[in-house]
Amino acid sequence: MPYCKSALQIKATSSVQEVLSAFAREQCNANQAHPINDRHFNIDGGLNDLRAIRQDNESVYGFFCRYKRDLNRTEAKLQAFAENHDVECQLLDVEDIRKQRYSELNYD
Repeated sequence: MPYCKSALQIKATSSVQEVLSAFAREQCNANQAHPINDRHFNIDGGLNDLRAIRQDNESVYGFFCRYKRDLNRTEAKLQAFAENHDVECQLLDVEDIRKQRYSELNYD
């Protein structure tokens, strides 16, 4: 499954379940985000085409698509959602997250 280049950082004052469910409703026409386990959420109402996965930082959720053809559309959905919900979350670049993590570990 291909990973999106963007991730959502959910702010400490917001509920992960509520923010991911709002994304599912507004961008994927689903009723809510469904937890699969403690790190994964099904976002698209059981189709299993889009999942959110908690990264090392518990407030950051990366997204992966079942099909590569859905990546650009999903990126656009994440961008639109983050712009409309900037109080609850912000959009991050996954590559920037990786660079920061390696920098903190002195792997530069």
